[in-house]
Amino acid sequence: MKTLCRVGVAVAAVSVAVGGLLVQSGAPASAAPMAVAASVPPVYPTSPFGASINGLDDVGRVSTLLGRPLSSVRVFLSNTPSTWAQNQLLATIPANGTVSLSFDSVDPGTTTQIATFLSGKPSTMKCYATYFHEPEDNFTTAVQKAAYLASWHMYAPVFRAAGCTPTLILMKWTLNPKSGTNWHDWYPQGDVDVMGFDAYNTRAKIGGYGIPANYLAPILAASTETHLPWALTELGSDIPAGTAPAERAAWAHGVAVAAAADPRFLFADWWDVLSVTGRDYTLDSATALAWNNGPATAPLAPSAVSVTAGTGSAAVSWTAPGDGGSPITGYTITAVNTATSIATTASVGASATSGTVSGLTNGQSYQVTVTASNAVGISAASAAQPVIPGTTVTVPDAPTVGTASPGDTSAGVTFTAPASNGGASITGYTITATNTAGGVTASSTVGAAATSASVSGLTNGQQYTLSVTASNVMGSSLASAPSNA
Repeated sequence: MKTLCRVGVAVAAVSVAVGGLLVQSGAPASAAPMAVAASVPPVYPTSPFGASINGLDDVGRVSTLLGRPLSSVRVFLSNTPSTWAQNQLLATIPANGTVSLSFDSVDPGTTTQIATFLSGKPSTMKCYATYFHEPEDNFTTAVQKAAYLASWHMYAPVFRAAGCTPTLILMKWTLNPKSGTNWHDWYPQGDVDVMGFDAYNTRAKIGGYGIPANYLAPILAASTETHLPWALTELGSDIPAGTAPAERAAWAHGVAVAAAADPRFLFADWWDVLSVTGRDYTLDSATALAWNNGPATAPLAPSAVSVTAGTGSAAVSWTAPGDGGSPITGYTITAVNTATSIATTASVGASATSGTVSGLTNGQSYQVTVTASNAVGISAASAAQPVIPGTTVTVPDAPTVGTASPGDTSAGVTFTAPASNGGASITGYTITATNTAGGVTASSTVGAAATSASVSGLTNGQQYTLSVTASNVMGSSLASAPSNA
């Protein structure tokens, strides 16, 4: 869908890497700045869900709307800049980000000019390059189509040599037999490595939303036929009269999930503009959040888990994790008896950050974990924390270190058990040799009955001090005072 004037003007669009939209420079913002779910991992350079903007003024606004920095930029060029640095939007992309370049002029420049321009691209940046996207409306006669394919044959080697993947961009409508066109007429076989499509929810015209799988079916068929990966270079929908914003958000999220399920899918950019046809594709907060988060996943694991022993129970607290793009529905606390491997569980609601697991045996050791759940699934378990119900158990006191003695690339040390084992049996000791010039060098472990140990792998002729920690079911003690050097 071409809504921008590109006559002699470099028109730019920026694409964010984790969820996004296309916004037209100067268009009114469609949604107030919003907080984005903290669950989305910061994998901006590799996330397939993107956005585009047209001006530097929009960079800060869109990053605020989406809740994170922009990391992928799509730039439309009607004339090829003399250098990469000449385009200010390109400077906003991290060196490990993604750029999609659309040379949108019948004659964007000589191959030498384009090669010189692309030579300024950071070598670590992922790049897709297109010669004249949506050619169907501009190359209509047989002669024009032949010229279009010939231009691709000329520019594709230049793109590849510069580390940019040649990407054909067609209208999805062209795949429909009702369009009266044959998309093969504009397919430069051998000269493109990605099939890109500008695709919209056409069912919005009759007041609804298509099924995402059906929406993508003809694109997947073209990808299968050409044996090429594919991208949604533009997509969007207005909110049809009589429908709720949540319906569009659900459709956008459904498209994201369906696209990500196909291994050939590369990226998708939401076109966030009030089109010249009067259709308003600008995003509201519901759709922005749905698209920004991409396909939902199970939550991340709860963190900062703390366990306090009770009588036949354990009180547990934690920090809520990111929800994976789908609201957390509850938590499960699990206490596993280390002797019998029997698990005892307790469940609490979505808003809880603490709970108690009961039915434990006093005096026995347990490992306690917490998981979070949402509509997608269950998180990984938190790091296990030890507890012995019915007792007050802590880590041991520090051992007392004796005299260190040198060996050949090794050192030994004697020590005595700590004054207090913390209320639970010592399970072992760890001896650490530290080079006096700086840095921990080596360590070794010995059993609970040991009163001496050695550390190997040291460098002859250098000075070391040795320290010892004691461990029980609750963890490790503080280190002893260091030995003599």
